[in-house]
Amino acid sequence: INSSRGLLIEKKIEFLESFAAK
Repeated sequence: INSSRGLLIEKKIEFLESFAAK
């Protein structure tokens, strides 16, 4: 697993979760 790719996915999930929580 690419650390950079994992970080990007993690950031994306965090953004989506924060957006869905609104």
